[in-house]
Amino acid sequence: ITPLPAPEPGPPPRSRPGDDHAAAPPAGTGPAPRERPAPPPAPTPAPVPPVVVPKVEPSIKVEKPDATPAKKQALVRAREEDDFYHAALEDAGTNSQKAIQELDLWTRKYPDSEYRDERLYFYVLAYHGANQPGKVMDTAAKLVSGNMAARLGDATRVLQVLLPAAVNIQKLREPTAEQLATGERAARQLLVLAPAYFAAAKKPAGTTDAAWAMAREQIEGVGKAALRQVAAYSEVAGRR
Repeated sequence: ITPLPAPEPGPPPRSRPGDDHAAAPPAGTGPAPRERPAPPPAPTPAPVPPVVVPKVEPSIKVEKPDATPAKKQALVRAREEDDFYHAALEDAGTNSQKAIQELDLWTRKYPDSEYRDERLYFYVLAYHGANQPGKVMDTAAKLVSGNMAARLGDATRVLQVLLPAAVNIQKLREPTAEQLATGERAARQLLVLAPAYFAAAKKPAGTTDAAWAMAREQIEGVGKAALRQVAAYSEVAGRR
């Protein structure tokens, strides 16, 4: 990685009458400390395909009520969580601010929901749509550190978490160490996933070979750009 250039020095101060006889600085003061270099500018991410919420059936099952109070309470909870799930599914990719409000309400009411991973997935999409890169990275960190295929159960959902993380790490001017680690992990997983995800046998009907290959190239380009940006940030941080 080519080191980022240091800021160019400004023009020398203009001389004024009497400067030739200005008093010398007090002994022992020494030169003024050098200014720390400014952080590298955030790069412009490469164009990427939009993150689309998959149209999938909710996995929450609502059972018929019985006479047991505990079962009735569980049924009420299942119905409410089913409503939250459907609202997030509908709004996460189309109305990000509304989706965030709905997800926050779901989180406050059922913080220990067994559908926490699905909720984190919806949060990533909503924060990405709302252009909140820091929250994208902080939320994605809770998913990319584990077995995402097992936790989300769908390769498309895994891709739709990794892609926003790889994009948004490039938008942060001063990412934290944890955000950098999340960005690197997401980028590397994206590059591993892409060949299998975009295999010729998985090409959707009506999609040309050229379009399918271009989609893979774009996704891999995002992953490679994210790794370069993480390396650049780390190099600058090491010089401070």
